[in-house]
Amino acid sequence: MKRSLLVLLTLSAALMAQIVTNGFFEAPDTEYGAVPPGWTISGNAKGWGFINDDGMSNSTSLECKANRNVASQAIKLAKNTDYTLFFQVKNIKAAPKISVHNKKGAELASYALSDDIQDVWFAGKVNFRTGDKEEHTLRLVGNYREPQGIARFDNIEIVLRAEVDKRPEPTPPKINTDNLALHKKYTFGAKPNYRYCTDPDDITQLTDGGRTVGYFWTQKSTVGWHQRQPIIVTVDLEKEEPICGASWTCAAGVAGVHWPISIQVFSSNDKKSWKLLGDLVYLGTRQESPDPFKYRVFTYQTKSFRTSGRYVAFFAVAKPGSGLFCDEIEVFKGDQACLDNPTCQNEFDMPLEDYVKAMALHSILAKRITEDIDKLSARFPDAASTPKKLLADYQKELDGTPMIIPKSTMLPIDIPLHEKVLAVNAFAMKEAGHAKPFAWKVNRWANNSLTDFPQRNELKPAEIKVVMMRNEVRSDAFAISNPTGNPLPVKISAEGMGQELKFQLRKVIPTWSPSSMELASALEPLELPGEVVIPSGCSYEFWGSFLRPVAEAGVYSGALLVQAGNETLRIPVKLDLAKLTFPAQPSLNVGGWQYAGTYRDNYKANIEIMRDFYVNSPWARTEVLPKNAEFDGEGRLTNADKLDFAAFDQWIQDWPGAKLYCIAHFLPRNHFFKENVGTTRFATMLGEYFRAIEARMDTHGLKREQLVYLFKDEPSTKEADEVIKSWMVHLRKAGLKMRWFDDPTYSKPETREYEVFKLHDIVCPNTPMMLREGKSFHDFYVNLCKDTGIELWLYSCSGPAKELDPIAYWRGQMWHCFEMGGKGTFYWAFGCTGGIGSSWTNFGQGGIEFGPYFVAPGDGKQLHGKQSEAIREGVQDYEYLLMLQDKCNKTKDAALKAELDKIVAQALEPITSDNLRWKASFDRSVLDACAAKVLELLAK
Repeated sequence: MKRSLLVLLTLSAALMAQIVTNGFFEAPDTEYGAVPPGWTISGNAKGWGFINDDGMSNSTSLECKANRNVASQAIKLAKNTDYTLFFQVKNIKAAPKISVHNKKGAELASYALSDDIQDVWFAGKVNFRTGDKEEHTLRLVGNYREPQGIARFDNIEIVLRAEVDKRPEPTPPKINTDNLALHKKYTFGAKPNYRYCTDPDDITQLTDGGRTVGYFWTQKSTVGWHQRQPIIVTVDLEKEEPICGASWTCAAGVAGVHWPISIQVFSSNDKKSWKLLGDLVYLGTRQESPDPFKYRVFTYQTKSFRTSGRYVAFFAVAKPGSGLFCDEIEVFKGDQACLDNPTCQNEFDMPLEDYVKAMALHSILAKRITEDIDKLSARFPDAASTPKKLLADYQKELDGTPMIIPKSTMLPIDIPLHEKVLAVNAFAMKEAGHAKPFAWKVNRWANNSLTDFPQRNELKPAEIKVVMMRNEVRSDAFAISNPTGNPLPVKISAEGMGQELKFQLRKVIPTWSPSSMELASALEPLELPGEVVIPSGCSYEFWGSFLRPVAEAGVYSGALLVQAGNETLRIPVKLDLAKLTFPAQPSLNVGGWQYAGTYRDNYKANIEIMRDFYVNSPWARTEVLPKNAEFDGEGRLTNADKLDFAAFDQWIQDWPGAKLYCIAHFLPRNHFFKENVGTTRFATMLGEYFRAIEARMDTHGLKREQLVYLFKDEPSTKEADEVIKSWMVHLRKAGLKMRWFDDPTYSKPETREYEVFKLHDIVCPNTPMMLREGKSFHDFYVNLCKDTGIELWLYSCSGPAKELDPIAYWRGQMWHCFEMGGKGTFYWAFGCTGGIGSSWTNFGQGGIEFGPYFVAPGDGKQLHGKQSEAIREGVQDYEYLLMLQDKCNKTKDAALKAELDKIVAQALEPITSDNLRWKASFDRSVLDACAAKVLELLAK
């Protein structure tokens, strides 16, 4: 009896515990490329490692790349018991094997994948029985024949056979016999291009009836597009068919992959005249919507169509910057009524690609207007009120509007309906006690909406009040609101402000982003006296800026005189100008990828605006490197006097007086001028070539140390670091004076090989990553730079730029840089407008806009945005802090140093990862107050 009870307890414990540790490779905080917890590698572990971009049930698995050594773990199994080994394996020109061995090494279970199963996840199981010992070993071999290819392992578990027998057998997916698209041919608008899943079979996989197994967008059975437009799939049903619905199966939710914005479905008999049937994203989420931040496979489907056609086209719109993926599309067969009495949303005779682009844009603008209607409707709880009824009528008018084609991204949208919607806000202003036009104080860093206004008892009087040094730029802001029922002409003039104050009034131009978000960012200078027209129900924001005043220190007072219809408003202006003068060249290195050179017609204007917010360390790509280099058999440069430096020289001339000139390396990683990495000739060639570049710096009167070189962008794996070492070791031995830049993206930097950091002169971690990872990440880099003398810079590369908070994302980085002892601040990117060269028509772009200011082709509007102003004021803040730090060091005033530390801590308190987007709610006045306090301490 006791023996039976002991066996029962042993089996129960085995059932409760996971026999294989971390067999699904989901242990938290595992670095990419690292050996996952629970597993050991015999001998050299190179090539074995955790990955998070391919797996069976999610994105994680264990990869073996060209390594014959064994991954294993010790396991305990009950004696003389039947078990089943479950596993999933992917074979890419390797020969993977999985096995279980007893204590003596005898093989109890094994499975070796056959060569005919390639590049797909294979699920297998092996039954086995244990002997009289509990100790066993689970072994994984990437290639049991020779070290080549790639093998991946996932979902490894060992289960008691008795429990396995209770599991239901998996049922194969049911083929929909009503699917008219099954095995039919189709064509693409833009060809699929996502490199991890694109293959020759893309032309059949969407209608083959098969489904992707494994992490969706890294499987060859998936079809994927990345930054490609238009994503159109047109299926030929071979004859006119009754159609009642359609489906599109995809995945998203992680790794920057977002769900599609829309999937519009069309039908036609001749591909000339088309019918719009509906949007699967709208129709297919009536019952359930996928979580935007959780990975899953989801099918958008509907059976609400009643139409017919031979050709069915799917037009999918991806969120800018995101990929879009699909493994199967279906067209559902309808009944006779679909042929006899077809219906559709719209019919048109025009090229499908032109139509769908216009309709996608229409959807964005309709969403923008609908959001305004919903926002304003909430202000009128009485359903019978006039404004409530007006808004309901306007929604019906919008629903019946066939197509909105805007001229630009400026708000209001250039159709009469939008201004009518906004005018309803005048009712709300009057209910809040505002019968006449009025001016009021706003926080200039907030994303102030056209329809914002304060309650009358909460109104703060408008004023411009600035405390600053000479030769810098600071601003303040106010808004003017129009509660009347008509557009309001507003005339503005200034009094009491001399030329030496360099005062400028700027109007905030409201715009909308490709995601339909309203943005109060663009700053357009106004000539004074000047006039603007404020639409009914709207509030316009104005910035009063002092652009590097040269006046003597003192307090200056003036006013803006505003004639708003019949109302006269006086807005006081006060400037407190300190005795201190801001340096012409700030101490901080400021830069970013500037794509302005892509559009030569506006290149100088872009450089001018970048210099205006202190960009002094421009970046270029490898196209500026000298061309036509020739080397002899030993690697010596034989034509140094004939190298083509035209692009390099032009770049230097475009940026006279820059502090640094930075180049990002995008050369082939395994060879240099066709010489393989690692040879003696390769090492000689590297030194000769880069010494020639340094010598060219001499001809421009520049120091060689002013040249900064990024060898590999954002390394985050051991593999990437091995590439860096294979080049940098030789470059370091070459005796070069140029400086080497490193921007690693290890979320746990302590897991990186320390010596790789030391190969560089500058280390530049990612600020949003630091905010997300917290104190350990921050302290690692502070201590690294303190211990090694490596210089610390910070950078950010999120987007879209105008949707990022001016304080938390843009300006706050400079305060972090000071607090950490950093010397440089960088952003991706400047002048980047997603591929079309205009911020004013960015609805036509395929990529994300990363630029902090507003770009336009030719002599169009090149304007500062609040984001670029935030960079400028952040650089000025940093200089303030340096000056106060210098004062502390010179006076050895401990109390003053304590005050400085307190101010910095207070400034950084709202700079968190939760506040990086402009939709966040927090006190954006903190940094202004902290900068003013620093200036006060400096002036004492």
